[in-house]
Amino acid sequence: MGLSPKATTYDEDLGLRATLGRGTVDALADTAPTTEKPPEPRSEPRMNATLAARTTVLPRRKRAESAELQSDERPRFELVEVIGRGGMGEVALVKDNDIRRTVAVKRLLPENKSGDAMLRFADEIRAVGQLEHPGIVPIYDVGLDDHGQHYLVMKHVQGETLESVIEKLKSGDAEYRSRFTHEHRARIFLEILHAIRFAHDRGIIHRDIKPANVMIGPFGEVTVMDWGVAKKIDRAKASGKPELKAETKTSGGGKLLATGHGALVGTPLYMSPEQAAGKNDELDERSDIYALSLLFYEMLTLEHPLGEIKSLQDLLATTIAKDLDLKALGNRVLDVGAPIEYFQFLQYGLARDRDERFASVAVMEERLSRVLSGFIPIACHISLTKSATHKFLHFVDAHPKGFTMMLFGSALGLLATVVWVVFSLVR
Repeated sequence: MGLSPKATTYDEDLGLRATLGRGTVDALADTAPTTEKPPEPRSEPRMNATLAARTTVLPRRKRAESAELQSDERPRFELVEVIGRGGMGEVALVKDNDIRRTVAVKRLLPENKSGDAMLRFADEIRAVGQLEHPGIVPIYDVGLDDHGQHYLVMKHVQGETLESVIEKLKSGDAEYRSRFTHEHRARIFLEILHAIRFAHDRGIIHRDIKPANVMIGPFGEVTVMDWGVAKKIDRAKASGKPELKAETKTSGGGKLLATGHGALVGTPLYMSPEQAAGKNDELDERSDIYALSLLFYEMLTLEHPLGEIKSLQDLLATTIAKDLDLKALGNRVLDVGAPIEYFQFLQYGLARDRDERFASVAVMEERLSRVLSGFIPIACHISLTKSATHKFLHFVDAHPKGFTMMLFGSALGLLATVVWVVFSLVR
């Protein structure tokens, strides 16, 4: 069974995100998207129909109409299909025979049983295991399969990625244009902020925020995916200023969107300047804030500020050493008809100096919530007009009787003026 356009991919470390576009550094290089069930490896065992020797523990009815119990000797987990496979592991859709639901199972490949890959796998499990939030994909369980390979069981998140949504909006899809208005996109972004703030409050930064790592569910659920390079931060250590320098070690032949082990961790197009410089030990919440601001800009304009740069070397050098042209970005927001107040909000997250960015995601939440409620900071003649208009509308909502009296008073005054003018002319 092939991977459908709305199928879920789970981990950049596995090289799976290539099916949806932009790749991630500190994962796997040159791993092709899985469009068909992968062939059996020549020498290593892979995920079988039975993931582990563990069997079901719950009994089942002998017949649908009978209350008589029958023991169930089936394996607990049975493979439905492999969603994707990379050089470090694979993710599969699996049936849980006890709970009768489908789940996603990620498993390391045999060659990654020990060393850094196993430690990173364990770190991912422990980090995401602390993040019990509706906007973060939960981990259900961990275990060993029949071949002694570690695996983790995750919620099977259905829907489509934000990257897919952006592509359909860019193509002019009428249904998506009608559904994903600029205000709706801003509210989706607010949901993303809720999830990231929850992680930050627990000392964990994502480090790979991008459209491909956000899932939009069939009922509008927003889930932040792929915490494979998430990191517990040392705030005392992160407070120092990074010495910015370009360090571009990858295992993908220097490709802009290739993935590989090395100093860079994340996706080059969405790296903050300090992240692009390879200062991973000094990253803090403000690095995620930079990526979040890039993400929101792309949601509004359907293009990336640095999307025209084709070379990884040039991209990293530009990110590290040059400020974004905020005037040009603001004009682009106006050109596409997006509310200028959204850009005036997000620009504070795009500063090259992280000390000039939003201090926290909580501050971003509060300011965007106020903007969505109509409390628009005045920064130009457009925002002045919109701010005054929204304040008047809020006054009408808060004082309907007073507004009605003012309206009738104004109407009577106007009528009296007309009568007086007419009387003066005919006299």
